[in-house]
Amino acid sequence: MNQESNTQILFPEAAQELMENSAWVEQLLAHVDAIKISRGAKRNKEISLLENKILIRLNTRSNRELINQKVDDLFRGLRTILNEEFPTLTKNELLFCCYLKLDLQTETIATLKGVDPSSISMTTYRIKKKMALPEDTRLINFIKSL
Repeated sequence: MNQESNTQILFPEAAQELMENSAWVEQLLAHVDAIKISRGAKRNKEISLLENKILIRLNTRSNRELINQKVDDLFRGLRTILNEEFPTLTKNELLFCCYLKLDLQTETIATLKGVDPSSISMTTYRIKKKMALPEDTRLINFIKSL
């Protein structure tokens, strides 16, 4: 695979992560603004809440990375097949297909990806389009048939 192909595959993943991080930073900034205007015990409570948000984000992210690595290892064969048949799929899209193979619910997949459940249908649509699957073919059924 050449440098340009690697860049084309990695860029969407980096862009998605950047958007997610930007949204999280905006939430933190809003929380900091709330701390600035609060006083006394309320201020201490707001600082504690902010610390908890940061710790939860760090723990969730490291747990998500561990789970993703385990799923990646478990379905290495599926990833190889998908990579050969559909080389334009990104690493995240391949992982998403592995989640489907595990028969995970939309909410669970969204939690593992760190996204809103409503974005899962867009991911499904994008993958189906890259695979050129017929409109009436459900992605989950196609993945399970592999």
